[in-house]
Amino acid sequence: MAIITARGAAFDIAATFGTTVSVTAATNVASSVVSVGAGHGFTVGDFAEILTGASWQRAEGRLYRVSNVATNDITFEGFDTTNTSLYPTGGFVGGTVRRIVTWTTISQVQNLELTGGEIQYTDITGIGDLIGKQFPTLRSPLTANLPVFYDPGLAWLSTVRTASEASAVRALRVRGPSGMRLVMNGYVNFLDAPTIEGDVLRGTVSFAGVNVPTVYAS
Repeated sequence: MAIITARGAAFDIAATFGTTVSVTAATNVASSVVSVGAGHGFTVGDFAEILTGASWQRAEGRLYRVSNVATNDITFEGFDTTNTSLYPTGGFVGGTVRRIVTWTTISQVQNLELTGGEIQYTDITGIGDLIGKQFPTLRSPLTANLPVFYDPGLAWLSTVRTASEASAVRALRVRGPSGMRLVMNGYVNFLDAPTIEGDVLRGTVSFAGVNVPTVYAS
């Protein structure tokens, strides 16, 4: 059994982005190799954001780390597309991706609270059944809340305010002390009016998830 501590974790919000590029091909493998147009700017270690997925709709809004770049062929680490029922061959052509260029660190974070993600069920009980039956349908929306100690002079507030006022989707990155990385996309919400708890000013930065997170061990 491995115990992973969160003490010392850091939190970032995506701040600037590269040019949006179109997908011209993608492989159906455990870490899909995505071909894009020239001038993409991707380098190894970058995080790529899938903006539109064409026929790979379930990939929209996901974030993946770049593990290899060969001219215009970009390997999205952990983007498992081997199931062609979910990811039809050639189905990503015409989709769009972009590179996250810079991140802004959100300081004075007290905790990370993830809510939602539970499987929803629909009732499929027949008239002849004596015990109710249910069938899984979809998962409830996922939200990441970052309770913070509020300070109007914090440098990151302008980035968060801008995203919140625009109802924009921005990436959240969690950097664990063990090297773990968690990234997820969500609509940013920040109420620029602190509450008082224990004589301390507090606030919350929220990311209303548009898809599931991607987690890397290191």
